Amino acid sequence: MITLTYPPETKEAASWEERIKTMSLPYLILKQNDIQVPEIVDDGKHIQGVAAIESYLSSLEIFVASWYEDRCDLYEYTKGMD
Repeated sequence: MITLTYPPETKEAASWEERIKTMSLPYLILKQNDIQVPEIVDDGKHIQGVAAIESYLSSLEIFVASWYEDRCDLYEYTKGMD
C-alpha cells in the first residue's frame, strides 16, 4: 500500500493523489499539520520531498503501465477452441 503523508501547504498533493488513484493501487493519503516535508511510504521505501515524490510517481506510473501492457489476459488464447 502507498501511504502519502503531507503538510497542508503542499500544493502538489491533489495532483499526487490523482496520479496514485489512476494507477489502481491501494493507497492512504493523510494531511498532517505536524510535519514539514511530504513523504511516501511504499513497500518499505521512504520517499521524501517534492522532487523525490514526483520522480517516484513517474517511475511507478511507467512500471504500472508496463505491467498492464504485459498482462496475459490481454491476448485471446483460442488454441483448442476450434
